[in-house]
Amino acid sequence: RCVNVTGAEGYYNATLDYGDGCTTVTDGKGIHRYYYDPDGNILREEAPDGSTTTYEWDEFHHLLARHSPAGRVEKFEYNAAHGQLSRYTAADGAEWLYRYDERGLFSNITDPAGQTWTQLCDERGLPVSLVSPQGEETRLAYTAQGLLSGIFRQDERRLGIEYDHHNRPETLTDVMGREHHTEYSGHDLPVKMRGPGGQSVRLQWQQHHKLSGIERAGTGAEGFRYDRHGNLLAYTDGNGVVWTMEYGPFDLPVARTDGEGHRWQYRYDKDTLQLTEVINPQGESYLYVLDNCGRVTEERDWGGVVWRYRYDADGLCTARV
Repeated sequence: RCVNVTGAEGYYNATLDYGDGCTTVTDGKGIHRYYYDPDGNILREEAPDGSTTTYEWDEFHHLLARHSPAGRVEKFEYNAAHGQLSRYTAADGAEWLYRYDERGLFSNITDPAGQTWTQLCDERGLPVSLVSPQGEETRLAYTAQGLLSGIFRQDERRLGIEYDHHNRPETLTDVMGREHHTEYSGHDLPVKMRGPGGQSVRLQWQQHHKLSGIERAGTGAEGFRYDRHGNLLAYTDGNGVVWTMEYGPFDLPVARTDGEGHRWQYRYDKDTLQLTEVINPQGESYLYVLDNCGRVTEERDWGGVVWRYRYDADGLCTARV
């Protein structure tokens, strides 16, 4: 079991200790404790500020209730036939009802205002009819392979989809009857798209299937360059102007330079990985101060104006001064 975490450049350093039904995590923000039952269901969480969240479960490991630090309670009920969620009650008492057909497929949902959305599925389990609370029906059609081929509303086709022999969307027909065509590479990547007016777009891809280039008729080519983690390093627009990005630990963006050479920098909290500072090209800072639970307690803009935030026991913001 993991007992120590050490991230690059001092990010997210933590130690873990395992007891009987309890795991303790200690990081730069303090001590977090997690208590479990013998089945591994979490029973209680304790945050560094002492706030506690508790959970209730049934014998099938379904979550029945969540009690927040402030005493707010969320409740969950399940049907006996398939163990699916049948009722959700929010902390404010608002209820959502969920119903299913005899196969266990979702059939309708009723919101707290009493509005009901209904869904009907075919013998394959695919939704073929969606009815809004106002009685408006949307019908869906499929190919023999179960791929969406059409969307209809009030007996009018809103969207049609045709596929090639590899089951790739080849032609889309919109509500006006206009066709949009797509061609693919041997790796199933779109390489050419043609619109109803004849305008076309060509796409290029690098070996790891990341988009590397876009060519549009009448405009310059656009280019994309990535690092080995797949993060975008540079974008070249149609005018040949280059924008660049820099990344730090956990692939967090730490700097952005626009086409005119203006550089923005970003700083993060090393425990929560949340943004704490933005530095503009003029060297001015926009700051966020966090508490031990990762909540913003103070915000300071470029001109030094400060806003302070207060929270209740659940971490919900109650004031901004």
